[in-house]
Amino acid sequence: MNLGVYGLIMLAALLILGMVFWARGRRLGAGGMASWRGRIDLAKGFPHTRQNGYLASDVDEVLDGVYALSAGEQGRAAALDGLHAAQFGVARGGYDPTVVDLHVDAMIVALQTGRELPVRPGAPRT
Repeated sequence: MNLGVYGLIMLAALLILGMVFWARGRRLGAGGMASWRGRIDLAKGFPHTRQNGYLASDVDEVLDGVYALSAGEQGRAAALDGLHAAQFGVARGGYDPTVVDLHVDAMIVALQTGRELPVRPGAPRT
């Protein structure tokens, strides 16, 4: 009889701990892509994070240069080199690094394959 009672108490304790950790993970989010709800609208610009992210000024400066250079063939090569050499500072509340990295990767692929660059985040749609 005692083993049955202790077993039920242990099971209840494990269930409560499981629910607490599950709820804590859902509330806080795992950061990055796990905390997003649905699609990201880049027409509004890069999303900011509450944690450490890329300095907006650094990212904007690199993107300004790449989009300006990418008009000609020589400029595309220089833009590709600039993207490969880009380094962004880190600050609390900066641009979400995952989204910026995905956008930079898409730009690199476009420059390497001769395709059109992806639309710049925050640019007005035409």
